[in-house]
Amino acid sequence: MNGSLRSLLPLVAFGAAYLAGAELGHWVSGGAGFATFWPNSGLFLAALLRAPRARWPLFLAAGLAANLLSNWVHGQPWPASIAFCVANAAEAAMGAALLERLLGPAPKLSGLKTTMMLLLVPVVTSVPLAAVVAAVVGSATFGAPFRVFVEAWWAADALGVVVATPLVLLLVDVREAPARARVAELVVLLLALGGAAAWVFLSSRGATPTWLLLVMAAITLRLRSRGVALAAMTLAVLAGYFTNRGHGLFALTGSLLERTAA
Repeated sequence: MNGSLRSLLPLVAFGAAYLAGAELGHWVSGGAGFATFWPNSGLFLAALLRAPRARWPLFLAAGLAANLLSNWVHGQPWPASIAFCVANAAEAAMGAALLERLLGPAPKLSGLKTTMMLLLVPVVTSVPLAAVVAAVVGSATFGAPFRVFVEAWWAADALGVVVATPLVLLLVDVREAPARARVAELVVLLLALGGAAAWVFLSSRGATPTWLLLVMAAITLRLRSRGVALAAMTLAVLAGYFTNRGHGLFALTGSLLERTAA
């Protein structure tokens, strides 16, 4: 494989992952009319943190193209679509630049302080700034209240950063393949996590999340960091899916505008 083709593979993989993450966010959100969980905020941030600074423009272009394609598929108006894509790219670039300034190039998930900074610095800086920019456009285009739009964008992207960034970084950084027994154990525990989540959210008697906590505790004790990160992503997806379909303690139904009008 020649060098130019090899250099394109990460960009193609990132673009494909971005499209998949966008579809996952729309699927989780159901009929909300707005992504209530946006894993691409974490994917974009992690990709820039692992890419050389000289290649950031290429990754930003790939993210913008994938974001625009996803928005076009879902029928979003072009002016709003372009503004949201730019906000997403700027959010990732600002967060990655700030983290590299604070922690150095290619910071890793090592130690509590570094991990907390990796996850929380973007959540309190680049994410809310992007939310404000997007809310200006969203309010003018869709008529949603400015404050509600800011809160919805911030929550969706903050959850994506906290859940997806560790998973992507760990998948990129940890090279050794897991043993088959570990993979089998991970599958069993994730199935148990899914069953516990379905029981908690779909129970008509208001089941407590005790079983969810027990399964997550077992995953934490039995599996390494990648398994824990994948379990956290799975739980976030399931919780968002059920909540946006009217199940659970914080059940949501209808579009963003319908919720604010209620």
